Amino acid sequence: MRVPVDIISGFLGAGKTTLISKLLDECYQEQRVFLLENEYGEVGIDGSLLANQKVEVKEIYSGCICCSLKGDFTQVLLEALDKVKPQRIIIEPTGVGKLSEILSVLEQDVFQQRLTAEHIITVVDALKAEIYLRNFGEFFKDQVKHARTLVLSKNDALTGDQVRELMQMLRPINPTAAWVTTPWENLKGKQILEVTHSPEVMFTREFPSLKISLGSQHSCGCGCHHSGEHRQHHECNCHSGKHPHHLHAAPEVFQGWSWESPKAFSNESLQRVLTLLGKDSQLGYVLRAKGIVPGEDQWLHFEYVTGDWKITAASPQPIGRAVVIGQNLKTDRLNHLFEKCVEIGC
Repeated sequence: MRVPVDIISGFLGAGKTTLISKLLDECYQEQRVFLLENEYGEVGIDGSLLANQKVEVKEIYSGCICCSLKGDFTQVLLEALDKVKPQRIIIEPTGVGKLSEILSVLEQDVFQQRLTAEHIITVVDALKAEIYLRNFGEFFKDQVKHARTLVLSKNDALTGDQVRELMQMLRPINPTAAWVTTPWENLKGKQILEVTHSPEVMFTREFPSLKISLGSQHSCGCGCHHSGEHRQHHECNCHSGKHPHHLHAAPEVFQGWSWESPKAFSNESLQRVLTLLGKDSQLGYVLRAKGIVPGEDQWLHFEYVTGDWKITAASPQPIGRAVVIGQNLKTDRLNHLFEKCVEIGC
């Protein structure tokens, strides 16, 4: 009997881990689940967040599931099948990975009689989809194109018309995908999974109005368009011979920086760090940051996505960790920022 595999894909900060946690809580409590996390960087954050779930978690670091990691990815799955003997496997690729690469691994002969892809979901950040499509289309489009189900996240403040406009923008990339447009906190996990087998748009409520500012566009003369918020940090590779003449791997386009420290942050110092990630261009262009660090009275979990951030309470960890993903990152300045804000409160 082949083991079902769920792939939960999505660009940086879309909400993949949150959706996985919901599915584990509501749909897979009675199953023996093996969760494979692919982290872009040298330390893992999402695996720690899901460690309290009754699942076997394995993390692969340092890059996308392609080329150099394909062998490691294959080996981890084979070992899980033989040792863990899971009833289900969930794969969460890195946000800068290509869904097509995950599927190509599962299509190998070695898995033909052992695995079957059941749910192939891409989580789409409704507030940032247009920005990502415009600036990182190669990766974002791949995730959308190869999904069976597209689940909108962060859309609770959108109007119905705005959601429909977003769907019209993405449908040419994947005209056959099923859609989930109702915020998932209003749905049961089972409802989300059933959409894959019954492709009907789940659009069940009216949305309050919100005006979304996506920034102005500019053209660099090569046919690419970059949003105003991205332009000041973006170095276009259109004339470098790399773009758009061949497809890129994530390490060609994105950088990752990792940090580990036992030092504690005050709420104010951590807020200062996250604010500066979006404002200080000397750090590079920061797309995504996340971490779990000790605070003054409790551990703190932070999430940052292109200017938006939040801090919540977290369970204690062996050591504080942070990961930053972006372009043209200045690692010495990032180290200085985190250390400075810890030591003297910025």
